[in-house]
Amino acid sequence: MKRKFIPYDIFKLVVAILLVLLLLFVFKQCAPVVPPTFDALSDDLVEGPNEFIGVGSKEANLGLLVNDSVGSEFMSDAEGNWSTEAALVAGENAVQAVQYNKKGEVVAESEVQNLIARYATVTPSFELPEGDLVEGMNTLSGVGTPMAAMGVLVDGELVSEFTADADGNWSTDVDLPAGAHTIQVVELDADGAVVVASDEKSVDVAFATLAPSMVLPEGKLVEGMNTFTGTGTPMALMGLMVNGELVSEFTADADGNWTTDVDLAAGENNIQVVELDADGTIVAESEIYPLSTDYAMVTPSLNLPEAGFVVGMNALTGSGTPMAAMGVLVNGELVSEFTADADGKWNTDLELAAGDGEIQIVQFDADGTIVAESEVYSLNADYATVAPVLTLPEGELTEGMNTLSGLGTPMSALGMMVNESMASEFAADADGAWSTDVELVAGENTVQVVQHDTDGKVVAESEKQTLTAKPKAVSVEKVIDEVPDTSDCGTGKVNQGLYVVNYCQNLTRIAEALNVDLDALLAANPEITDANLIFPGQRLVIPQ
Repeated sequence: MKRKFIPYDIFKLVVAILLVLLLLFVFKQCAPVVPPTFDALSDDLVEGPNEFIGVGSKEANLGLLVNDSVGSEFMSDAEGNWSTEAALVAGENAVQAVQYNKKGEVVAESEVQNLIARYATVTPSFELPEGDLVEGMNTLSGVGTPMAAMGVLVDGELVSEFTADADGNWSTDVDLPAGAHTIQVVELDADGAVVVASDEKSVDVAFATLAPSMVLPEGKLVEGMNTFTGTGTPMALMGLMVNGELVSEFTADADGNWTTDVDLAAGENNIQVVELDADGTIVAESEIYPLSTDYAMVTPSLNLPEAGFVVGMNALTGSGTPMAAMGVLVNGELVSEFTADADGKWNTDLELAAGDGEIQIVQFDADGTIVAESEVYSLNADYATVAPVLTLPEGELTEGMNTLSGLGTPMSALGMMVNESMASEFAADADGAWSTDVELVAGENTVQVVQHDTDGKVVAESEKQTLTAKPKAVSVEKVIDEVPDTSDCGTGKVNQGLYVVNYCQNLTRIAEALNVDLDALLAANPEITDANLIFPGQRLVIPQ
């Protein structure tokens, strides 16, 4: 027979269940509390979330305090094990695990762990300075891991070490040589090993700009090509300015040395060395050097006078160094000083005495020392040619011998032309005065004085003049001018170019004695009308 399930039984079941639950609650409340602890902590903690593990009460409510703030809340498992993540700040962190009761009250806690968290690694990066990199110190800057040891590699070699700040920013000065290089920034560990590196950058480092300078040339500059040297920025484009004008462009070598040839004009020149950029703009310049440029030395020369040197004043010309002090040496003695003009031409007046010698043109320096000289020219000073002049004689002229005089070139060879024939040859004295006897025929006579050179060529002549000679009156008184010497009968004598008749003479014997033809003797003496009638003391013209 079945037993009925009555409400009373149900009541007993509920009471039993409640008793079990109560027993469980009491047991749980009475379970021992195990303070939480940390398992092995990592030696490499990083700012930000880090994992922590440990043990404590079973199925307990736990929390992780970081620097007195709740960093995480969690529960332990049935075995009391627990794990959680909590964010750390870079640097020192006070970390503690705690257990809470139902009311959220801390009922157990671990020891405080003082942990150091490093900054999270940041791949380094850097910026190059604005503008061109220049040899020498250059400042690089960038970012990396905060407070990390950093370094700069140039062509793979560590050239600078430094530390990033708390924000990861850094800057450092790096001494860069000129040329092409690679640059890289790295983070270093405590042993100096590279932890992380930036990208590598290729750079061209220019030579540092050096103020151009010039080595002043020794001695004086001379017009024409002159060589200049100096220093400037290595491998830079350079230029030479003369009086503000760019006249030469060139490039300095790798040591900054340069040389160039420049064509200079004579005179004062302001010279300056400049550095040019790629556009030809001046980026650096030297001081201005005022330099004096002399004319190029020209060997002195003399223009020989076409008519030769003359006694007295001579106007000499020639050439030499422009603007140079010049002089004339005659037989080694300085007789004239002067200055050539800007074209090198010179002229001077020089008084010469008659005679032979030597003449030379010389150039002097500022101290009066001869620095250049011409060839030695032979000097033969003749008197200047003067057109002969005939001085008309006073009084009347008579046929036969007449004395004429005048002036001409001193010491010159002269001749008297009578009726287009040479009637007399003679020489002027040192003053140019001359006189000669010529025979004139009765009536008009055309006369002219001529000057000959050494070859007999006529080089000067007087004007032609007409002289009238009166016929000679024949009388004993006229022809006898002295008492004949009777001690030597038959022999006459010559006086002033005329033959004086002596006693015991006739024309035939006189012609034989003079070795002339009788007819020629009569022709030369037309006053004799009777060949058999001559007188002692009579003067006879001797035929040519």
